[in-house]
Amino acid sequence: MGLDISVNFDNQENIYLLDEFEKIQEVANLSRTFCNFMCRKEVVEDCRPELDQIGELTGVNITFLYNMQEYAEEWEIEEMLEFEDDEDEKENLRQSMLKKNAEVGNNISEVKNNLILLIEKLGEIENLEQKLDKTSYDTIGIEKYFSNFHTNTGDGYIGNNLGQDLRNLLSLLNFGLSNGSKTIYFNYG
Repeated sequence: MGLDISVNFDNQENIYLLDEFEKIQEVANLSRTFCNFMCRKEVVEDCRPELDQIGELTGVNITFLYNMQEYAEEWEIEEMLEFEDDEDEKENLRQSMLKKNAEVGNNISEVKNNLILLIEKLGEIENLEQKLDKTSYDTIGIEKYFSNFHTNTGDGYIGNNLGQDLRNLLSLLNFGLSNGSKTIYFNYG
């Protein structure tokens, strides 16, 4: 068991009902390594998070990926509020989360454009794994995960490299877009 990351959409309840959604999830998922990669900002202490380094190396503003972590579903907001005793603090927290949702909402076109650009720019970098800062706390297998960008190394979940995970994210995004989604975000569980 471990923490996983999934792609969700603003119209997720409709997406789940589609037979095609089950089919695309059989071949295009985000790996647990991608989950760890996205969480490195909270973990790495002896170097910059790899995602930040990739943004610098490619010249692509990677904020769109971090923002995808910030969107909260209504049930998540309610769950967070349960831990707050003070009513004023509770309302401040609610407003803060709703504000973030409004900032992230309707992001699917922006995410698509930035993701395509990121994939293109990363595809131009040879030996990406050698260009990243060395860390003594490698929880993702840097040498393997950041190599062979153009090759799908995994089964769609296990063994994916960064290139495969980003292409899978783009496939899932395109599926959501073709089915009326306006907002795309990450969910952890």
